[in-house]
Amino acid sequence: MSSFPKSAWLLCSVTLACAVQAPVRPSGPGGVEHVVAVEPDPAQRRGVVLLQFLGEPERMGEQFAVVDEGGYRGLVRAARKSLADCDHCPGPLIEAELLSGQGPSAPGAVALGPVQGPLPKARVGRVPRTRAPTAEWRVTLQVDLDGDGSWDLVEKERCGHSVGSGCAGTANVCDMFCTGVAPAGKDPDPAAMHCRSFVPDLEDCAP
Repeated sequence: MSSFPKSAWLLCSVTLACAVQAPVRPSGPGGVEHVVAVEPDPAQRRGVVLLQFLGEPERMGEQFAVVDEGGYRGLVRAARKSLADCDHCPGPLIEAELLSGQGPSAPGAVALGPVQGPLPKARVGRVPRTRAPTAEWRVTLQVDLDGDGSWDLVEKERCGHSVGSGCAGTANVCDMFCTGVAPAGKDPDPAAMHCRSFVPDLEDCAP
């Protein structure tokens, strides 16, 4: 998706509808509002990409650019809720239709959107998580939308709530993590962040 539950590290992605196309908005730091996970399709259906939003409204009909650390992988449109099971996912999976490109070729891809068309020069860079989440925002993913070599967007996470841990040497432990997207160099707007509660376990005692 460590000191955080493995399931929590998985970015969880979108909701999709195919019947009505959402209003077109320009892609860019002011237009891309979501960085969502791309999950493998258990049925490996041709032209189907599974997305998962984390605590966000469904984005049916909107387009997203699929990107991994190797670069741009295709343009998809959110279409419908998926019936696929995903035990580690904190929300329903959304089926997206592949409009162009080859689609994701390996785990770890993300979908950026909404966009009005392909982002052929987009790239992403992951920032390793080295410690448990704190109250301070921490960058987990960087996005270069136009391929100019500079990061345009960042995805950040922080601990949204903590409880008494009962752990030796650790007073509190995080039981809610929050994520948000912002222009590079800025923090996410708290009004637009998305949080997920979970039950800490022994692994969360580690600093």
